[in-house]
Amino acid sequence: AAVRTDLAAALAPAAGGRSLKDETRIADGAPPAFAEAVRFAAELAPRLARGRITLSERNLTIDGQSLDPDAFEALRAAVNGPLPADFRLLRFSVNAPVVSPYTWQMTRSGGEIRLTGYVPTDTLRRDLLAAAGQVAGARVVDDLQVGDGAPDRFTELARTMTAQAARLEAGTVALRDSAITVDGTAATPEGYAAVLQDLGGWLPGGAKAKLDLKPARVAPYVWNAKVERWVVRLTGFVPSDEERKRVIEGLKASLPRGIEIRDDTRIAAGAGPDFEAALRFAIRRAGELADGTLSISDASVKVAGTARNADSFRAYN
Repeated sequence: AAVRTDLAAALAPAAGGRSLKDETRIADGAPPAFAEAVRFAAELAPRLARGRITLSERNLTIDGQSLDPDAFEALRAAVNGPLPADFRLLRFSVNAPVVSPYTWQMTRSGGEIRLTGYVPTDTLRRDLLAAAGQVAGARVVDDLQVGDGAPDRFTELARTMTAQAARLEAGTVALRDSAITVDGTAATPEGYAAVLQDLGGWLPGGAKAKLDLKPARVAPYVWNAKVERWVVRLTGFVPSDEERKRVIEGLKASLPRGIEIRDDTRIAAGAGPDFEAALRFAIRRAGELADGTLSISDASVKVAGTARNADSFRAYN
């Protein structure tokens, strides 16, 4: 009877204000450390929203639904740690809590990449941490928790979002249910283009992304047009996609009909105050070349090649 009283006292905190119904019976044959095992189970009980903890001989089984993400992590830590003497965990079948809203976030700052929020499985958690760990020079901080309620095709979304870590100099990629936001600064012009390609169009599960990413800064700020007989090839940098479109439209107006424009420019920050004027000058002069190059480096413009005709030659001289 004294043992039963002690065990009831140990279990009382687990009841959380609810009535405690005792249907135990006194019997011999309890394994050593049984009272310790009951107290261990009693400490776990408040972390279940519903479920069952069973001690049978020296076996411990736990089934049910955890109270919240912190409780789920605490339950797993407890059963993966030392158990009462000679007891073993026979089964742990506890579901993670349903989380709403379902959030996930990756933040890169300096030499650190921090993952926070929720994932549906430990396997995905390990995969995402490993992927983030591939970024050279970055230390990965794991603040992820396991939670149910992930949006459709979350695994694909999470892998795609984590892949952006290497493309950010600093910033955040975040998900809230099926809404993704990206803000920060790209590490390179190529990285900026890759983020826009990965997250700026169709996404799994109908997710939508709002992008507020600044392009990387480059120096010197260069732009080149190589004029050939039937094609003009563009390389270098432009400040924005809108500027890129204006350049192409300007070249179409300046060049003779039938000449193809192949644009390999990339978006980058760092254009000086005179770059736009230099670009406009180069666009006007492009139509006067039969072949050659127009090159801009910051505000300096260089032209080399063959004039299209005598009038074009005089325009340059």
